[in-house]
Amino acid sequence: MDGTSGDEAQYGPDGSAGRLQVAKLSMCMRFRWLALSLLFTCIALSQIAAQETSHTASEQASFSAEDSAVKRPVEIPEDVIAILRRDDVVASVLRDQEITPAKLPQSWFSASSIHLGLNSRPDLVVVGEPPLAGANVVMFWIFRSTPAGHKLLFRAGGHDLVVLNSRHKGLRDVRTSSVTLQRLNDSIYRYNGSRYIVYRDRSKPIP
Repeated sequence: MDGTSGDEAQYGPDGSAGRLQVAKLSMCMRFRWLALSLLFTCIALSQIAAQETSHTASEQASFSAEDSAVKRPVEIPEDVIAILRRDDVVASVLRDQEITPAKLPQSWFSASSIHLGLNSRPDLVVVGEPPLAGANVVMFWIFRSTPAGHKLLFRAGGHDLVVLNSRHKGLRDVRTSSVTLQRLNDSIYRYNGSRYIVYRDRSKPIP
């Protein structure tokens, strides 16, 4: 006999073959965990996308001064009312009608839930009602729902407002249109990380 043990015959006198097998097993385990992680990520993303599609399909995204603006109105939270009390346009109408901000009529507004991003909490589109709306123009506000309450991201007057499916920095784009001096004005707004700003303005004569 040459004195070589069974382990040495299988793994070599320095154990190098054994270490190689352990390294291969460790690599296989890492690849397996990576594959499982990718699978779970894909499942989670598909569920989020399905939920977002469901929200988008069931929510009102288009508002107009021509008809009853809000199809499924929701209650306006008190923190949103507090922000609206400080709005320049609202404050001006309150002064004209000699109404104190504390007695701001909620009948001046209607609101609709909408999801601007992948947030499970619904955001809010607030639409002005008379006296904050006329035949061809209405005030619009968009509020983002956050853990700390609602944050005003957008305000503008116009004839129409549409929340688009295109996105920028995680939130859906917004389009408004209005008619002034026989011209049709169309504006696209994009979220810049803190609020909505004008991305594109177009104006053309009305035929």
